[in-house]
This record gives sequence, C-alpha cells and structure tokens, in this order.
Amino acid sequence: MRVPKSVQKLIWWGKADPVNAKKILITQIFNRGDVKDIRWALRTYPKSVLKDCVKNPLRGVWDKKSLSLFSGIFKTHIPKKKKEAAIQSIMLK
Repeated sequence: MRVPKSVQKLIWWGKADPVNAKKILITQIFNRGDVKDIRWALRTYPKSVLKDCVKNPLRGVWDKKSLSLFSGIFKTHIPKKKKEAAIQSIMLK
C-alpha cells in the first residue's frame, strides 16, 4: 500500500506504515491532514477501522475539535474520561 507524500509528511518522525501503525497514521490524518488526506484514509481503510480509531482514541494525541468532529461523523460516543485523556494538552501541571 502506497502512502501519499502529503500523508507521509504528517508522520515527521519516521516512515508511515499504513498496515502496522494504522491507528497513529489515521489519528494524524484526522488531526492534521487536509481533505485530500482524509479522502485517502476513507478509501484505504474500512469504516470499522476508522471508527475504532475514534471510539478508542490514543492518549494525548488528539486535537479537541478533530475528535469532536470525527466522533460526530462516525456517530460514536466517547466517555468523558476517555475523551479528556485523548486530547493533547500543552499545559504543564
């Protein structure tokens, strides 16, 4: 599976692996990608995989607005504690 250059740029720390690291790749696309990147994800991955990335978000890497948008698109409820843990924070405690 070939990853477009625009998507590869979202994974600045290494090579995007669309098979073994799909959850982080999808999360980055949903957070930082443009419409073209999101369309690529929608064509590349089954809806169930995309929905699972939103329903069970990675901790500390989601943008608040992006998580709200995609939870609405995929009609999934995320419990408050899980949502709070998923949202990235630059505030130091």
